Parts: sequence; C-alpha cells; structure tokens
Amino acid sequence: MRSLRVGDCERRLGVLIVGLAAVAAAIQTVGAHAHVITSTPAAESDLAVSPPDLTLKFDSPLADSGNQILLYRSDHSAVEGLAPHQVPGKDPTLQTTLPPLVPDVYTVAWTSVSAEDGHTLSQFYAFTVGPIPPAKPAPDLPPLKVGDTTVKLRFGRGDVGPTTIDAAVTDAKGNALTNLQRVIFRYQPVGLKLGEDEIVAPAKGSNARTPSFTLGLIGSWQFEVIVRRAGLDDVSTTTHISLSAAPVSTTTAAGPTAAPTQPALLSLASTRSVPSPTSTSPAAMLTSTTLAPSTRPSALAPASPTIIQPTVTMGATPTIVPPATPAASIVDGKLILGIVVVLVLATGGIVALRQH
Repeated sequence: MRSLRVGDCERRLGVLIVGLAAVAAAIQTVGAHAHVITSTPAAESDLAVSPPDLTLKFDSPLADSGNQILLYRSDHSAVEGLAPHQVPGKDPTLQTTLPPLVPDVYTVAWTSVSAEDGHTLSQFYAFTVGPIPPAKPAPDLPPLKVGDTTVKLRFGRGDVGPTTIDAAVTDAKGNALTNLQRVIFRYQPVGLKLGEDEIVAPAKGSNARTPSFTLGLIGSWQFEVIVRRAGLDDVSTTTHISLSAAPVSTTTAAGPTAAPTQPALLSLASTRSVPSPTSTSPAAMLTSTTLAPSTRPSALAPASPTIIQPTVTMGATPTIVPPATPAASIVDGKLILGIVVVLVLATGGIVALRQH
C-alpha cells in the first residue's frame, strides 16, 4: 500500500479546511437575520398609561434603509405618525415616538434588514394599554386530525387580549399518548402580511398548554398545529380561529372618564314637551309646552293686554272684520250721536209743519 507523503497530507488538510469554511459561511448566510432581543413596551405587557415611544433592540447590525416599525389597533387600523430611526449605540436599535394611545390591544409589526447580507425578517408582537377586559368565552372547536393523532384545542378567550391554548392529544384509537414532547403553534393574522410568530406548549402527559401570549387583532387567525413526539416524525395541520373585539372600557390610559352623554337632540327632547298631534286649539298648545311666556308665539299670546274679539258677518264667503281700536270707537260713537240728534230735529220739524 502506497503511503501518503507529507505534502499530500497538507494539501488534503487544506482542502478540508477550505470546505469546512465554505460550509460555515453558508450556514452563517442562511441564518443572517436581525432578530429582536428586547423591546419597550415588552411583548405581552399591560401598560396603565400610553408609552411615550417604542424601542426595539436587535442581535445583529441593521442596514441603513428598509427597517420598519408599524403599529396596529385591534381593528386593523394603523397608528399614524410613526418615524422609526436607528439609535447610535452598542446594540443595533430602532426607535419611534408614539402619539397618545387610547386603551386597546396594540400589535407591533417590525421588519429588519440585515447589514451583513440584506436579508429581511418580519415578525410581530402585541401589548395592551389600559385595563384588560374580562375574557369573552371562546367558541368550541371540533377535534383536529393531525397526522395519526387527534388534537382537541381550547382557547382561553374568544376576543383580543392575552390568552392561552390547551391541547389534548390522543392517538388514532383515542388513547392518551405516552411520548408527547410538545405542541407547537405557528400563527399569523389573516389579511395582514406581518410574518409569522410561534408559541410552544410543553407537554404534561398527553396534554399541553402554552404560556400566556397576546393576540391583538380581531378577525381570523391561521394556526399551524405541530405535534412532536419522541422517536417519531412531527405531524401537523392548519386551522383557523376568529376573534371578536374586546368590550370598550370607560377608563382611559390617564384615568376614569365621565359616562358618555346623550346627543344634543335627545337632551332637548328630554327637557321640552312636544304638543300632542291631536291638540289643535291654542289653549291645548299652551298647556302642552314649557316655553317661557316671553318666547311664546304671538299667535298664541297677543301683545296687547286687551283682547277684542273680531266680528264675523255671515255671507257666501265669511269675512273677518278686524276689530276697531278704542279711539276709533269713540269717534264712531260721536258721529252716531250727531246723526241721531239731526234725525230727531228733522222729525220734530216735519211734525210741526204737518200741524200747521
């Protein structure tokens, strides 16, 4: 058998080293993503007041452009006015000032661009501002067929907010498992491209339960359910759950607020009586309204304290004769008296002439 010379060994060793270096570089390239290591506000946190800003620290350098932070309310509407920028320092950091946030569950969606190779990564997390409302009951979900197992899921709440997932896993015959290690949930909201997040439920016998985590967007969520057992391949399936909005709180991030008031029109209606549709006489209208006398219509209350009823002459067409004023009545009385006197004198004269 021919022995290897020292030069051949060195060459082969050099090729091996170069190959290992290439493999290491390839592995590093594949994993070159900038991940969030700390955040403020923190994921799953519950804040009593609105935070002044939002800060994300990453585990590797960020590119000069392409990094992004978005903030969504629970109804999918975006919070306006965010301007994320890098903060100089030891750890690569993105930061943005926040406008005042009303009580709600908020979802932070971030995108990082690696300065090493330009690879992008998008993920999200949620936090709450204000008190957490009591959970609405989650809907009952039918058992899932996950490979050769059956998984019964139960969510901690049916609306947005902090929740947990319980998973009861059985084999094809309905028997409890003895080799269950964990159930993994990879989830994302339907309709928004925010990336994918993951929560792990450690096994306890044939059951598994996640730690508390926050889902902050109403509507449909997609969950990939992965069952991991010792000595066997993973099995998985996909399911959906729909979350409703949390009850509206009457407490703001700054403190309690007054009870909402009724609209102005309703307030006016509650302090002013409306005339009945069947009341047609002025007297009925006066008794059915609470307006002050000075604001009553003139048709209901004449300006003059003396009311003189109009006289009506009957004919083919009734004519309303306006009442005479007191001064006109005196003049007319004098004129009538004069006419009477003249008639009396004239009558007396005619009688006297007949006697002669």
